[in-house]
Amino acid sequence: MKLHNVIFAAAMFVFAAPLLARADTIYELPTADPADQTSELGVQYDPPAPIIFALSPNWGPVAGGTTVTIMGAELENVWAVRFGAIAATIISDTYTQLVATSPAGFPGIVDVTVQTVGGTSATSAADHFTYGSAPVPEPSTLALLGIGAVSLLAYAWRKQTRTA
Repeated sequence: MKLHNVIFAAAMFVFAAPLLARADTIYELPTADPADQTSELGVQYDPPAPIIFALSPNWGPVAGGTTVTIMGAELENVWAVRFGAIAATIISDTYTQLVATSPAGFPGIVDVTVQTVGGTSATSAADHFTYGSAPVPEPSTLALLGIGAVSLLAYAWRKQTRTA
Protein backbone atom coordinates (compact mmCIF):
# COMPACT_ATOMS: atom_id res chain seq x y z
CA MET A 1 0.00 0.00 0.00
CA LYS A 2 1.53 3.35 -1.06
CA LEU A 3 1.08 6.28 1.30
CA HIS A 4 0.87 9.86 0.11
CA ASN A 5 0.70 13.28 1.77
CA VAL A 6 2.38 12.37 5.04
CA ILE A 7 1.58 14.84 7.82
CA PHE A 8 3.22 14.70 11.27
CA ALA A 9 1.22 15.93 14.26
CA ALA A 10 2.27 15.79 17.94
CA ALA A 11 2.93 12.21 19.03
CA MET A 12 0.71 10.79 16.29
CA PHE A 13 1.61 10.08 12.69
CA VAL A 14 -1.28 11.06 10.45
CA PHE A 15 -1.31 9.52 6.99
CA ALA A 16 -3.65 10.88 4.35
CA ALA A 17 -5.62 8.39 2.29
CA PRO A 18 -3.55 5.78 0.46
CA LEU A 19 -4.16 5.07 -3.20
CA LEU A 20 -7.34 3.09 -3.93
CA ALA A 21 -8.98 4.32 -0.70
CA ARG A 22 -11.62 6.95 -0.08
CA ALA A 23 -10.20 10.44 -0.52
CA ASP A 24 -11.86 11.74 2.65
CA THR A 25 -10.44 9.04 4.96
CA ILE A 26 -7.58 9.81 7.35
CA TYR A 27 -5.65 7.02 9.03
CA GLU A 28 -4.10 7.76 12.44
CA LEU A 29 -1.33 5.47 13.64
CA PRO A 30 -0.12 6.09 17.23
CA THR A 31 3.60 5.86 17.83
CA ALA A 32 4.96 2.90 19.74
CA ASP A 33 7.04 5.29 21.87
CA PRO A 34 6.72 9.10 21.38
CA ALA A 35 10.28 9.66 22.62
CA ASP A 36 11.53 7.12 20.06
CA GLN A 37 9.57 8.88 17.27
CA THR A 38 9.03 5.57 15.46
CA SER A 39 5.51 4.56 14.39
CA GLU A 40 4.14 1.04 14.61
CA LEU A 41 4.76 0.77 10.87
CA GLY A 42 8.43 1.65 11.39
CA VAL A 43 8.23 5.17 9.93
CA GLN A 44 11.05 7.23 11.43
CA TYR A 45 10.74 10.96 12.21
CA ASP A 46 13.87 12.81 13.31
CA PRO A 47 12.91 16.17 14.83
CA PRO A 48 15.38 19.02 14.26
CA ALA A 49 17.67 20.31 16.99
CA PRO A 50 16.73 23.59 18.69
CA ILE A 51 18.22 26.86 17.39
CA ILE A 52 18.96 29.92 19.55
CA PHE A 53 18.64 33.34 17.88
CA ALA A 54 19.02 35.63 20.92
CA LEU A 55 18.93 35.93 24.72
CA SER A 56 17.25 38.75 26.65
CA PRO A 57 18.87 39.85 28.83
CA ASN A 58 22.22 38.36 27.86
CA TRP A 59 23.88 39.07 31.21
CA GLY A 60 23.20 38.69 34.92
CA PRO A 61 24.82 38.50 38.35
CA VAL A 62 27.05 35.58 39.34
CA ALA A 63 24.51 34.73 42.06
CA GLY A 64 22.07 33.69 39.30
CA GLY A 65 18.33 34.25 39.48
CA THR A 66 18.00 36.25 36.25
CA THR A 67 14.88 35.46 34.23
CA VAL A 68 16.22 34.97 30.70
CA THR A 69 14.08 34.77 27.56
CA ILE A 70 15.63 32.57 24.90
CA MET A 71 14.34 33.25 21.38
CA GLY A 72 14.76 30.80 18.52
CA ALA A 73 13.09 27.79 16.91
CA GLU A 74 12.26 24.23 17.98
CA LEU A 75 12.28 25.32 21.64
CA GLU A 76 9.24 23.35 22.79
CA ASN A 77 9.31 20.19 24.93
CA VAL A 78 12.68 21.11 26.40
CA TRP A 79 14.55 18.52 28.45
CA ALA A 80 17.31 20.79 29.74
CA VAL A 81 18.74 24.31 29.54
CA ARG A 82 22.37 24.84 30.52
CA PHE A 83 24.38 27.97 31.20
CA GLY A 84 27.82 26.57 30.46
CA ALA A 85 27.69 23.16 32.18
CA ILE A 86 25.21 24.24 34.88
CA ALA A 87 21.51 23.33 34.55
CA ALA A 88 18.97 26.16 34.67
CA THR A 89 15.38 26.14 35.90
CA ILE A 90 12.88 26.09 33.01
CA ILE A 91 9.86 28.35 33.54
CA SER A 92 8.01 27.95 30.22
CA ASP A 93 8.59 26.91 26.62
CA THR A 94 6.94 27.36 23.25
CA TYR A 95 8.10 26.69 19.71
CA THR A 96 9.86 30.10 19.41
CA GLN A 97 10.46 31.19 23.01
CA LEU A 98 11.80 29.65 26.18
CA VAL A 99 11.99 31.29 29.62
CA ALA A 100 14.52 30.03 32.16
CA THR A 101 16.18 31.25 35.37
CA SER A 102 19.96 31.51 35.23
CA PRO A 103 21.85 29.40 37.78
CA ALA A 104 24.73 30.76 39.84
CA GLY A 105 27.94 30.93 37.82
CA PHE A 106 31.42 32.39 37.60
CA PRO A 107 32.34 35.78 36.10
CA GLY A 108 32.70 35.62 32.33
CA ILE A 109 30.90 34.47 29.21
CA VAL A 110 29.18 31.08 28.87
CA ASP A 111 27.20 29.42 26.09
CA VAL A 112 23.53 28.75 26.78
CA THR A 113 22.37 25.45 25.28
CA VAL A 114 18.93 23.90 24.94
CA GLN A 115 18.30 20.16 24.77
CA THR A 116 15.18 18.57 23.27
CA VAL A 117 14.31 15.23 21.67
CA GLY A 118 15.88 16.70 18.49
CA GLY A 119 19.28 17.16 20.13
CA THR A 120 21.27 20.00 21.67
CA SER A 121 21.43 23.49 20.17
CA ALA A 122 24.68 24.42 18.42
CA THR A 123 26.68 27.16 20.13
CA SER A 124 27.14 30.59 18.56
CA ALA A 125 27.59 34.24 19.56
CA ALA A 126 23.78 34.50 19.82
CA ASP A 127 23.72 32.25 22.91
CA HIS A 128 26.43 34.02 24.93
CA PHE A 129 25.45 34.94 28.50
CA THR A 130 27.78 37.13 30.58
CA TYR A 131 28.00 36.61 34.34
CA GLY A 132 28.98 39.79 36.18
CA SER A 133 28.57 43.38 35.08
CA ALA A 134 26.62 44.33 31.99
CA PRO A 135 28.70 43.73 28.87
CA VAL A 136 30.41 46.84 27.56
CA PRO A 137 29.24 47.53 24.02
CA GLU A 138 31.91 47.86 21.40
CA PRO A 139 32.33 51.42 20.14
CA SER A 140 30.49 52.04 16.92
CA THR A 141 31.95 53.81 13.92
CA LEU A 142 29.64 56.76 14.52
CA ALA A 143 30.85 57.09 18.12
CA LEU A 144 34.47 57.00 16.98
CA LEU A 145 33.77 59.65 14.35
CA GLY A 146 32.06 61.78 17.00
CA ILE A 147 35.08 61.51 19.30
CA GLY A 148 37.36 62.38 16.38
CA ALA A 149 35.26 65.44 15.48
CA VAL A 150 35.26 66.69 19.10
CA SER A 151 39.03 66.18 19.29
CA LEU A 152 39.53 68.09 16.03
CA LEU A 153 37.35 70.97 17.25
CA ALA A 154 39.23 71.09 20.57
CA TYR A 155 42.56 71.17 18.72
CA ALA A 156 41.36 74.00 16.43
CA TRP A 157 40.02 75.99 19.39
CA ARG A 158 43.30 75.56 21.31
CA LYS A 159 45.32 76.60 18.29
CA GLN A 160 43.11 79.68 17.74
CA THR A 161 43.40 80.80 21.39
CA ARG A 162 47.22 80.51 21.28
CA THR A 163 47.53 82.73 18.19
CA ALA A 164 45.18 85.38 19.53
